Amino acid sequence: MNNTHIWANQALWLAKETTRWTAVTANIMWIPKASWTLNPEDAYVNDESWIGTIVTVRDSRKVKSGSNLTCELVMWDVSVWQLLMWVFWAEPTSVVDALDAWVYNHTYELAENNTHKSFTIYANDNVIGSWNSERATYWVVDSFEINATAWNYVRTNLTMIWRWVTEVSHQSTNFVSENKFSFDDVSIKVVSASDKASALTALASAPAFKVQSLRVNFAKNTLQNQELWSLDIADIFNQNFTIEWDFTAVYKDKDIYDVFNSSSKKYMQIILENNNVVIWTISNPSLDILLNQVSFQTWTKSSDINAIVTQTIWFIWEYNTTDAEAVTAVLKNTKTSY
Repeated sequence: MNNTHIWANQALWLAKETTRWTAVTANIMWIPKASWTLNPEDAYVNDESWIGTIVTVRDSRKVKSGSNLTCELVMWDVSVWQLLMWVFWAEPTSVVDALDAWVYNHTYELAENNTHKSFTIYANDNVIGSWNSERATYWVVDSFEINATAWNYVRTNLTMIWRWVTEVSHQSTNFVSENKFSFDDVSIKVVSASDKASALTALASAPAFKVQSLRVNFAKNTLQNQELWSLDIADIFNQNFTIEWDFTAVYKDKDIYDVFNSSSKKYMQIILENNNVVIWTISNPSLDILLNQVSFQTWTKSSDINAIVTQTIWFIWEYNTTDAEAVTAVLKNTKTSY
């Protein structure tokens, strides 16, 4: 049988694990990937003991079994729920929207623990065949990045690790109708405030920055714990949680530089709201990320002799002791729960 196929004829699904390390087949969610690679990440050690010959290696042994997944996705308002849960390590609190009875707001708060959520990955292609799927359990998010650039959809880049891939009976799921976010759905606001309540009030009327591009990177800095007596990774720990981000804008005045170069701490709000789509009655699908404290790090100007001068600003995210909080995200869609 000829199983040659184009890359687009491959499918990827994720399923939330109730118990870490335990594969699940229920509640599988289709992931609308733009590109992805799911490859083994094995390691070998060589015995280079010399025994009087010119051949260097006299033995080799496998010492690590694992795999990795890198994936680029267009930002959709339903499938992103799964990814945010694994970034924040906890399931969201879901409540009915105050203005729309069949619209739900899912609030994510950062969990202060090292027992992050894991999931099972399923992948199908023509080589595996119509009767089988590749499956890998206990996958965790290592990094999650949001990118917004002009004339494009908002995209996310995802890096996940680990478990080895095995072949199982065929799994599938139905396509879920979703709404996408584009560059014209994105706004950024920054205010100085003494606490979260004051910040939210100020952000409601604050003007949005005029920027060309935005990048936000969430990193869990995972650590694979390898123990003696087994090739299997014993566990995966998330270490310090970091958020780094930057944006680029045309350099036409010093307003942006002056805002961030001041000594006061800033609240930042990143809003993705698709106003071209109405869900249920009057609502729009949206994702609202609030950073309780950001710190200015670096400011640079471009130097292309034939191009408009732009400015790029880099920030880091900090824990706000007044709010006892660091970051929250609110996703609005028509899903009741997950």
